[in-house]
Amino acid sequence: MSKYFDIRIDYKTGDSFKSYETSDTLDLPVESLEIAKENLRRIKEHYKVYIKKNSYSMQYSDKREIQYPDFYITKATVSHGTYDVDGIRLKVSETKERDIISPFWIGYFESLIGAEVIVSDAEEDDLSFKVDFW
Repeated sequence: MSKYFDIRIDYKTGDSFKSYETSDTLDLPVESLEIAKENLRRIKEHYKVYIKKNSYSMQYSDKREIQYPDFYITKATVSHGTYDVDGIRLKVSETKERDIISPFWIGYFESLIGAEVIVSDAEEDDLSFKVDFW
C-alpha cells in the first residue's frame, strides 16, 4: 500500500455569538513527506503574512510594502471579474501545485492554531508530527 501524506489544520472559528476549536483535513494528499513539510512551511508563512496584512494597527502605506511569498495569491479572476483574495499555492508533487483561493482556516472569525502531517498508512503513525504556530 502506498503511503500518502495530508495535513490536518487546527483552527478556531465561530460567529458573533460563540467560538470553538475544530480541525479539518486539507484533502490534498501527497506521496512525499518532504512535500507535506513544505506545505506546512507555506501554510505557516502564509498565515504570518495574512495576520500582518490584516492587522488593524498597520497603516495603509505599510500594507503596500508587504513582501508576499511567491505562493501567496493576492488576486483571483472569476467569471465576474478580478478580486482581492488571501489564497495559497500548495505543492501536489515536485512539478504540480494547486491554488486554494479561500483557505478555510482564515477569515473574520477564524484563527489558525496549528497543523499536523497525517499518514494514510495507520502502521506508520510514528511519522506524524505537529507544528504549533503559537
